[in-house]
Amino acid sequence: MNGEADTGTSLNDEALIAVSKTAPARFGGLFERYADEIYRYIARRLGEEAAPDLVAEVFLVAFRGRMGFDPARGLVRPWLYGIAVHVISRHRRAEMRRNRALARMPEPPAAESFEERAAERMDARALRPGLSRAPQSPRRCFPGARHRGPRIRRRRRPWPF
Repeated sequence: MNGEADTGTSLNDEALIAVSKTAPARFGGLFERYADEIYRYIARRLGEEAAPDLVAEVFLVAFRGRMGFDPARGLVRPWLYGIAVHVISRHRRAEMRRNRALARMPEPPAAESFEERAAERMDARALRPGLSRAPQSPRRCFPGARHRGPRIRRRRRPWPF
């Protein structure tokens, strides 16, 4: 062993699962053997984008279910492919539910152009009555504030609006 972790490369698949029941780290040997193969299988069915996450899910399900694996019922490779088939079908069902939910959502209303909204908000005729009631000096707008810069001079003319 030379201080290196034995991932089970010398054991067959069924023995590796049996050993991983007491030493969970040994399950990594199955991942090293079959991850690329399962990845290619999933990528052919769903595409490269979804494959990495689903491969991880396949091996997570396999790891959690390793206690129930019975070598008398079959080999490890078909067991992993069976898990992959179930993970793929769950993914497709979830994707279909998501697409149906998105189809039920109403279309967002068409946004008004910026120019139209700006024209409505900045209509000079609507602003003039409010400006005539506004204080003539900027200092009166904020009576509690203290100005630390140069003294503000009062304008002799009203605001140019």
